[in-house]
Amino acid sequence: MDDRHKTVLLAARPAAVQPPRPRTLHQLAARLLGTAPLSRSALDLGQQQFLEAAVAAADHTRRPGAAFGCDRAYLAALLGVGSAVTEGRFTEVLQSLTVLSLAWPDGTRLILHPDAPVLFPLALGRPAHGRPAMPATAPLAPAAPVPETRPAAGLGPGAAAAALNGMDTVLAAFDEPWPALRTGGIGVREIRRLARLLDGTEADARLWLHLAANLDLIAEQGGRWSRTGRAPGWSRTPPADRLAHLALAYSLVRIMPGLPPIIGDDPRLLSQFLPHSSGLVPFPRYNAGALRRTVLRVLASLPAGRAVVDAPALAAAVHYRSPQLVQPHTPGPPSQRLSAPPTLARPQPAAADVAALVLREAELLALADNGALTALGRAFLRDPADITALRRAGDEVLPLLEQAAILADHTVLVPGTPSPALAELLAGLCDLEFRDTHTSRWRFTPAGVRRYFDANPGTDPAELLQTLAARSTTPLPQVLTVLITDTAARHGHITVTQATTVLDVRTPALAAELAHHRELTRLQLRQVGPTTLLSPMKEGPVLAALRSAGYAPDGQPHPSTARKPGKTEEPDPAGAPYELPQGLPPQQRPRPDPADPGLWPAGPAVDDPSAPADDLARFIHDRAPVLGADDRDVLTAALRVGAGAVVHVEYRTQSRTHQRAIIRGPRLDHHDRLTSTGPGRQEPIGLAELQLVLPLPDGRKVPERTDDT
Repeated sequence: MDDRHKTVLLAARPAAVQPPRPRTLHQLAARLLGTAPLSRSALDLGQQQFLEAAVAAADHTRRPGAAFGCDRAYLAALLGVGSAVTEGRFTEVLQSLTVLSLAWPDGTRLILHPDAPVLFPLALGRPAHGRPAMPATAPLAPAAPVPETRPAAGLGPGAAAAALNGMDTVLAAFDEPWPALRTGGIGVREIRRLARLLDGTEADARLWLHLAANLDLIAEQGGRWSRTGRAPGWSRTPPADRLAHLALAYSLVRIMPGLPPIIGDDPRLLSQFLPHSSGLVPFPRYNAGALRRTVLRVLASLPAGRAVVDAPALAAAVHYRSPQLVQPHTPGPPSQRLSAPPTLARPQPAAADVAALVLREAELLALADNGALTALGRAFLRDPADITALRRAGDEVLPLLEQAAILADHTVLVPGTPSPALAELLAGLCDLEFRDTHTSRWRFTPAGVRRYFDANPGTDPAELLQTLAARSTTPLPQVLTVLITDTAARHGHITVTQATTVLDVRTPALAAELAHHRELTRLQLRQVGPTTLLSPMKEGPVLAALRSAGYAPDGQPHPSTARKPGKTEEPDPAGAPYELPQGLPPQQRPRPDPADPGLWPAGPAVDDPSAPADDLARFIHDRAPVLGADDRDVLTAALRVGAGAVVHVEYRTQSRTHQRAIIRGPRLDHHDRLTSTGPGRQEPIGLAELQLVLPLPDGRKVPERTDDT
């Protein structure tokens, strides 16, 4: 492959270069085979048809000792190339399978992944190694369906602002706790009331409830659903962070409440809200995550600047993208009720229903806007757990305004979403009169300005006017200047302070001494009379500080002020921003750049076929035929070191899957199997099963074991 094809390959298969990185092309090939998506749900309709025909042809023409594959010309004739299918279409599907490491060209032949027959045990209706004659032709879709599109005309930041407003509406609905059902959920009556507040459907309300529950903003306790301690910090979190958190919570939702019910499901549970932790299945058994990714990938494939006409226009493309998940698209009335096939754990909903529902959900959360995927939606599709990328995309879809229009009638117009600094300033000075997803209107009032000076005593009115002038897109009206100046002039004529402890001193000289004593500065003593001092602190700390400074005060702490042993005061969470609960995925580590040539193993296409140096190396060479020369050297050296060696191995098990493991202190047993001596783990691995061996100089930074199917 040239550099361009390597970039495409590694961009589609980033797991192939994750640490520990392969160092040779042989190791990269083993890693690509070991991380190949061996699942029919990962293939589109064209890839399934192509690979199924290739597996049937390979079984029909299998030759002993040869790599599993088939003749390219024979497969092209089987797929009807030259009649119903073009050569370009054949090459296009083959290249997509090459990126997945499932099929690749080798001269006049096509080599297939050795586990490809597992995907098609009865390829083209033929048993493995069967003798029935091959069919004359096999179906291959001439082209992938292209959704009907139109020029993208999104609402801009309005969709993102609407998503934030939706969660605010949900939290506001829990001003009073809601009753919980015996199953721990929320009843139909409350869900319908929330749907009216959201101006949406009951399915929208159930989705928002799951998002709030996943973010730990609402929870059930004592038979009531109410806001949690994290809820107050939600509104103080930057808008981009809130959008990122909503997207992350959406990736964890396992329901699709808008899809038709399934025959056999309890309709009473289908209309309720039940958290995932309840253990019940109150929703149709759909593969929600895969269905959502399918629709979003179809939207991502649209040309730049284009949007889908409507949801039905997506249906054919959605079925082509995931034929194992949805029914073939047939134009007609929407589905009413589905029955799950007995051989499937989950039913196959109609493609039109899935397209309409996911498009609706994506637009509710600003992942899509008026039929086109947003930057937030693309970041979500790449990695829904990458909070940093989601936050950057949130800044892009919701640009924040740093300025507003201050008018002569004391109104302030914000044509968008204000930045946190602007919102805090307006909330302290003005009264909110109107707000929707596109604009908000505030008003300066004498009470609001006085409230600002109450909360910020000692504020210079000139500095406040300068701040407002910097935040205004228009010159400050004179009436506003007069209002702020007059309010500041009348503010502060009377000072009211709090005094918790009163010190009655015998002589004025002693009172003056205490007021100016350096060791008593933290008591904030203030002399209000010749022999009277006030302190905002409680009696106990005041007495302790006076006695520590060498004085002998008369008094004892009030019993209610004494601190109980071992008890600490809980911090006030009112000013803390929102933090993700521990159950949600943390921020992912930065992914390697697939365009970096340093990720591509250099050297020849095959390892150096040097002869083994000694008996142990010769033994490994004979018993581990799949390993390359570099891998055999690493394993041989590790076996010689013994307990001090740590290596990373990837191998195949009897279930024809690929596993990864960290081997500490490797040794060989009498069955010629590699055995780990790691703590709490003894798993023999046959030498013939080994695919890859990489050194790990510092095994302490590597998990004990990770499995990759």
